[in-house]
Amino acid sequence: MKAYELLSQEGKWAQGSYAKTQDGLMCDVNSPHAFSFCVIGAIERCYFKTEAIDIKYKVCNSMSLNRSMRALVAWNDFPARKQEEVVALLKELDI
Repeated sequence: MKAYELLSQEGKWAQGSYAKTQDGLMCDVNSPHAFSFCVIGAIERCYFKTEAIDIKYKVCNSMSLNRSMRALVAWNDFPARKQEEVVALLKELDI
């Protein structure tokens, strides 16, 4: 499954944590209880570790974030950000 496919499902996108349980509690992206994910968490959930690192940098570079994971987190967590925007970016990059 690609990250955009995961996040396109209703309620699967999160802010403020890489992953959350269905009750909204923070958890590890690989936890069996993980229900929703931020952009980075979705990438880590859908791809092997070494591949996920390259993919996260690809997303940063596409947004001119100069390989900054912190900037990508800030972009995801921006209060006015919408799930559709996150999905559209990942879909455009085929991630």
